[in-house]
Amino acid sequence: MSNFQTLDDVEHLIYGENLPVNVGMDIVNRCNVSCRMCGGALYVEEKGFDKYSRLGFDDIMKFFSDVQVSEITFVGSYSEPFMNRDIIPTSRKLIAHGAKVTVITNATLITRDLAEDIVRSGIHHIYVSIHGATKETAEFVMRGAKFDTVTQNLRNLIEIRCELGSRTPHVTMNMVLMRENIADAPKMIELARELGVDGVAFANMRLPDFQYEPESFTVSLITEDLDVSAKHLTEASNLAKEYGVALNIPQPLRPLLAG
Repeated sequence: MSNFQTLDDVEHLIYGENLPVNVGMDIVNRCNVSCRMCGGALYVEEKGFDKYSRLGFDDIMKFFSDVQVSEITFVGSYSEPFMNRDIIPTSRKLIAHGAKVTVITNATLITRDLAEDIVRSGIHHIYVSIHGATKETAEFVMRGAKFDTVTQNLRNLIEIRCELGSRTPHVTMNMVLMRENIADAPKMIELARELGVDGVAFANMRLPDFQYEPESFTVSLITEDLDVSAKHLTEASNLAKEYGVALNIPQPLRPLLAG
């Protein structure tokens, strides 16, 4: 039974005064890449674009004016955060108020100038969505992205972080696993080692949560071939241990690991 008796008892919960508040936010309703497993991309292909909108600096700061936020993630739900020009000044302001800022991006727009802004801003963590460790696989899944551009942008970000003597942002490559890219799982560990990023995170593909035309969805779940998936996941896990690459495998997939 709850011990809360009045509104005053829960007011600190509402305003986040005495507990960490973590927020995930889309700040623009556009993406410059169309990933085959992305529900948002599928929706746009079938229904067309919604009216363009983005949250500006004042909009975001107004949202957080009465809430003490400990961590905010600018997410990529068919949204490329770096398409919003206010992301750097907004991040600086939130960090100055004590928040940790994480950005999920496809890294296609991270020029050297932007990389320097990212490092100097104090952004804590960058998750780079890269759904293949080879040009062929990555560009098949991430329509509109150039694999060579993404990997060079990552090299630049890590290089500038080192030049400026900064420990942040932490950089993690995020790969959504599907039957079409599971063979690249071990190669992703090798790529992470080559680029010098801080880790790799695998995610299990989920089917879109709206009614879509079956022929529009052109990738398949790794569960359709468990033996093959287990082989590649185990190899990736072993390589990560050998190379000292931090690897996160979601709990539902861990039973596939041999040994």
